[in-house]
Amino acid sequence: MGTTVNTSGTFLADPTAASISAGGAFTRAKCLSACAQMAHIGTLQTTAGQICTVRNLSLAAFNTNYGTVSPFQPMSVDQLFGYAHERQRFNIDGHEVVWRPGDNSSVLRSNGADPAIATYEPDVLFIQGNPTVNTTTSAVMDPSSVMGIAIGFRGLSPGLSSTMFNFVKCSELELAPRNNLMEEMPRPVPGPRYSISQVTDYLDSVDPSWQSHLMSKIGGAATAAVKTFAPTIVDMFKTKLYIKDGSL
Repeated sequence: MGTTVNTSGTFLADPTAASISAGGAFTRAKCLSACAQMAHIGTLQTTAGQICTVRNLSLAAFNTNYGTVSPFQPMSVDQLFGYAHERQRFNIDGHEVVWRPGDNSSVLRSNGADPAIATYEPDVLFIQGNPTVNTTTSAVMDPSSVMGIAIGFRGLSPGLSSTMFNFVKCSELELAPRNNLMEEMPRPVPGPRYSISQVTDYLDSVDPSWQSHLMSKIGGAATAAVKTFAPTIVDMFKTKLYIKDGSL
């Protein structure tokens, strides 16, 4: 995380960062879904270790110095294992944890470079530091409202050459008023409408493990969700066909 002590780590660039840069085709982006995956791609004989997954990890909990004047300090591996509700042996089928969207958390955000708001940077999660030079700090005004996901691991076979990590993020982009691009007009959605919290609550009721599972598992939540929400999706699709072609 780039703290002043000997803590190593790295930041991965947001996949939409380049798309919403100055002069680009888009101005803001909103996270729709995300997941983190960890899998063993080596031989069965080298499978070892323990895994923990955290489905809802607030930035306040991730910072062990939260509520003090001390610099931002992320959890250690042992602290993450102590905090995690799920711990298990590293499975050959791989592990996945899915981000849980919220009505207030999944909103359009800029790249944080607007000089008018640079004093508190509301659309930036961290201000990155450098190991042994300066400390990584949190740029969020309310860390308890920022929720993430985590995978912890320990006791793996020496070296990570047989371990694969995969991070997926799906985003919605807002068009910029440049490059001769025209805004898309809003379309009325027929049928019932569901809030994000209603959908996640429904998934919790039909498949409590939808957020954390083996990569090879096909969750029952997906099938149940399709049966419930597919009619609305089909109606939306038909509406678009009618508008574009004049007929169904």
